[in-house]
Amino acid sequence: MGKGKGIAERQAELAAELVARMEREVKQGNPVDTALSQLLRRRRELGGRDRRFLSELVFSHFRWKGWTAPLALLGPEAAAAAAYLLDAAAPHPAARAMLELCRLPGDGLAPQGGRTLAERGQALVDLWRGRLPDNLAPALLEPRALCPAWLGDELWVPPGAEPGAHLAHCLEAFQLRPPTWLAVRPGFLDALAAQLGPRAPLTPHPRLTRAAALGGNPDLDPARRKLPGFFQVQDLASQAVCEVCAPRAGERWWDACAGAGGKALGLLERMRGHGQVLASDVRRGVLESARRRAEEAGLEGLELAALDASRDDPPRDERDGLGGYDGVLVDAPCSGLGTWARNPDARWRLARADVAARADLQVRILERVAAAVRPGGVLVYSVCTLTRAEGPEAVRRFLARVAGFSPEPCPHPLDGEPTDGTAWVWPWDGPANGMFMARLRRAGR
Repeated sequence: MGKGKGIAERQAELAAELVARMEREVKQGNPVDTALSQLLRRRRELGGRDRRFLSELVFSHFRWKGWTAPLALLGPEAAAAAAYLLDAAAPHPAARAMLELCRLPGDGLAPQGGRTLAERGQALVDLWRGRLPDNLAPALLEPRALCPAWLGDELWVPPGAEPGAHLAHCLEAFQLRPPTWLAVRPGFLDALAAQLGPRAPLTPHPRLTRAAALGGNPDLDPARRKLPGFFQVQDLASQAVCEVCAPRAGERWWDACAGAGGKALGLLERMRGHGQVLASDVRRGVLESARRRAEEAGLEGLELAALDASRDDPPRDERDGLGGYDGVLVDAPCSGLGTWARNPDARWRLARADVAARADLQVRILERVAAAVRPGGVLVYSVCTLTRAEGPEAVRRFLARVAGFSPEPCPHPLDGEPTDGTAWVWPWDGPANGMFMARLRRAGR
């Protein structure tokens, strides 16, 4: 990273600079992953290990800022370094240098990776004991400080669960980054495992045969070049949505909020190449990514359209008109609470009012696309959030406004247990992103 100051000191300064810049991005409502990736790409002097350390430190900062913020009284470097060490499994020279910049002992906080939430909180208190007011410690040890205060009021609580215990379970899960999940085409798991090697082990899911958790933090580009189109990074919860859709060969589906097309490709794969999927999104650029991925995978039957599902109709079929789709998937824009373990900055970008606004949009989309489902067809709704308003309540509002649809009981995709047509993936399932899913059947034939 250059000459003059030691490497650790230069990394410490850059880390503090990046945290400050990412804080500004979050205040403007921008996601950290995109902004940080762009910044790091411009710093060509950084090696792979440097980038990994800096990325981990920035995301740790947002994961633990509800606890570490008081340390900023000693200097911003202290708060960021402490957050990194709360996640880390091993010490790092730059983290030590950041503590020392704030006149804290460089070894004053041992790496806390793998310890309980209570143990990490106590270690943090021990670090600042005698350096910060003692009256800050009780608040520090409160897990609710790790997320916005309104979370408990918006969270959906399963029947029979105690709300406080359920909230605590979610809070603990948000502090643990889930593994990277891959969706692997049938028959290629062994080849992919051999390509990745023993330092990046693959652990198949016991029920979703395409899903495998990836160990380590490997560079996947060599495997992509060797096995193009035979796997993609896709969270377990997203793969569960495709299972709830359960498309059959020969069917015609519309993925109405497709994004980069991961679920659209999953639907095509499950139809074994004998079906059609229209993937639409308001962002034309992400649809091109879907096209490239489909070509790499050799999947046919993908159509693309730049549409706003809350306002626009899909292209009409000459034979069936508008209501000619066997299935419509609405993976709707949402508050994203289910991704807070992977994207800890998101919890500080979201306001409580955003939850209600997203729920209103979700219901509008469902009402709009319902006409595209043929009689006897399926409407699947999914959101990567854990709120009552965007989950069961959104479905209830839709069913009250649009006649002819009803929940269709189906097995839970992760364990096969029967459901009433709605299902949750919680952050500790997998572990993975949190997700709500509903499968609705339209009456008629």
